[in-house]
Amino acid sequence: MQVEPDWAALADALGEYADAVEADPSRWMSWLPLQLAFLRDPSPCKLIRAGNQTIGKTTCALTEVHWRCLGDHEYLDVPDGPVEFWVVCAEASQSIGIQQKFHAIAHSYIADDVEFDAVKGYRGRQAAAKYKNGSIVRFKTTNQSSISFAGAT
Repeated sequence: MQVEPDWAALADALGEYADAVEADPSRWMSWLPLQLAFLRDPSPCKLIRAGNQTIGKTTCALTEVHWRCLGDHEYLDVPDGPVEFWVVCAEASQSIGIQQKFHAIAHSYIADDVEFDAVKGYRGRQAAAKYKNGSIVRFKTTNQSSISFAGAT
């Protein structure tokens, strides 16, 4: 005798998985070998390098920042937060796209008082994402003056 699947239970389980992926997609990604090598590398200074639009360098690097901000890295022992990171972009238009990618990964952990706009990025005088645990990610551009960079260190 064949038992009929419990379709309602399967649909509920699928919905729970979809919610979990939406909440933190970085925990569900299937990393490519170069991405995985980058994420597993314990070096204090890392570089991921490949051709344009080939392997997801930005997503991988932003996930590294995200996990370190959480103090919960999938592959490395990292200090508990809060920590501060700078994501340095070439220009403002590039920064907005990178902020969008970052927000898609980290949105569930960002503090409630942080405003994000899909067109303008993180709102405020300086683009920054503050985590609920106090970690901060600041988005900078290389066309900012050297005085701005020096004054912020």
